[in-house]
Amino acid sequence: MLTTSPDSNMPRPLWKGPGWALIILLLWMASLAVMGRSLGAMRPEAIAGLIAVRAFLHTGLFVVAHDAMHGSLFPGRWRWNRTVGQIFLGLYGLIDYDHCAQNHGKHHRFPGQDRDPDFHAPGDRPLLWYFRFIRAYYSLGQFLVLLGIWLLILVTLQSCGVGSVPHFLLFWVLPQVISAVQLFLFGTYLPHRRTGSSVPGSIQSLAYPPWLSFLACYHFGYHGAHHRFPTVPWFDLPRIQGANQESACQSGQTKLASQPRGWMAQINRLRVTGVEP
Repeated sequence: MLTTSPDSNMPRPLWKGPGWALIILLLWMASLAVMGRSLGAMRPEAIAGLIAVRAFLHTGLFVVAHDAMHGSLFPGRWRWNRTVGQIFLGLYGLIDYDHCAQNHGKHHRFPGQDRDPDFHAPGDRPLLWYFRFIRAYYSLGQFLVLLGIWLLILVTLQSCGVGSVPHFLLFWVLPQVISAVQLFLFGTYLPHRRTGSSVPGSIQSLAYPPWLSFLACYHFGYHGAHHRFPTVPWFDLPRIQGANQESACQSGQTKLASQPRGWMAQINRLRVTGVEP
C-alpha cells in the first residue's frame, strides 16, 4: 500500500515510517543491555562509543514522535499517530504529546517571532536560548517527576542486580542530556539563528552530505526543507533537500497557509489556543 508525499508524485510505502520507528525502538531497547556490563572490563573508548550510540538512539525516539506530530508516521491515522507519539515521547523523557505538538505547531506558524515557543531574542547566547527552549517543553513539575522516575529506574535496576549508579549516570542520564543538546543544536539553533545577512523568521538548511546529516540528527539539519514540507518524514528529507525544493523558505518565514492541509487539520484538531490564522 502506497501513499504520496506532498512534495512529489513519487509513492512511498506506508510501512516505511513505522518500520523505521520499530527499528529505532528495538535498537534502543537492545542497547540497554550495556547496563549489565562491568565498567571495569570496558575500555574508555568503548564506554564513550556506547554513550554516543545510546544518545543517538534516544534522539531517534523524539524524531519518531516528531513525525507523528506531523501525521507522517501513520498517514491519515490521527489516533495511531497520537498514541505512538505519546509512547515514544514518554520513553524519551516523559514529555506530554499534546503540549509538545501544540508548541511545535506554533513554531511552524510563527518561526522566529514572539509567538514561537522556540523563539530567541536577537543577541541571545546559545546557552540562554537552550534553557528557554527546554523551559517551553518542560515545566518544573514535569522535571521533578522525571527525576523521580529516574530514581525509581535506578532502584529497580539495583534490586535486580543490574547496573550501578555510574552505569545509570553514564548510559541513561548522560545520553538523554546529549540528545537534548543534539536536537537543540541541529534542529533549532543552527537552522534558526540570525546571522548578519538573515532576516527575522528565516530558516536555513545545513549543507551536510546525507550521511553526515543522518549522523548529526536524523536530517533535522535539512530544516528549510522540513518547514517547506512538514509532512515529509525525516528519512525522505535528503531527497527534498537534494531537489532544492526548500529554497522558498530560505529567504523568509514559511506560512502555515502554504503548507499541506493535513498538517493544518492536525493543528486545528489540537485546538491551539491563542494562535490566530
